[in-house]
Amino acid sequence: MLELKNFIDLDENEQKMVLQWRNDPNIKKWMVSQEIISLEDHMKFIKNLSFNKNTLWFLVKKDNQPIGVINLKENEIGLFKNPSLQGVGTDLLKAIIDYGLKLYDTLRLEVFNTNTKAITLYKKHGFRITKEENGKIYMELKDENRKL
Repeated sequence: MLELKNFIDLDENEQKMVLQWRNDPNIKKWMVSQEIISLEDHMKFIKNLSFNKNTLWFLVKKDNQPIGVINLKENEIGLFKNPSLQGVGTDLLKAIIDYGLKLYDTLRLEVFNTNTKAITLYKKHGFRITKEENGKIYMELKDENRKL
């Protein structure tokens, strides 16, 4: 069973764990900003989420084990996994699709065109390419096309 825990409710250990994941080189290489995030900046980011109702971030747990992070900014989704785990992408994608399609008719994302593993996962679950430019692929999913 998947559990979503809002970032504003994370305890200090969970906050530090997520920061460690975000700064992991295997995760960072797929992020738009590849700068190292300081603990101070990370804590400010989490604090500011309580004031931003259009952006939601969740720690995802499966069987009480943290498996990754999902986020929703209006209808744009994002996700990244716990870098020490394999095979959790489908669980993370299912969590954000289930949550996001309750709020929006269409979910959108962008992914580097070199991230073939993620692109394959998104296509497998119904996302369709809408545009390609500047080294990125833009995709969307409508509820009627979902495969999860």
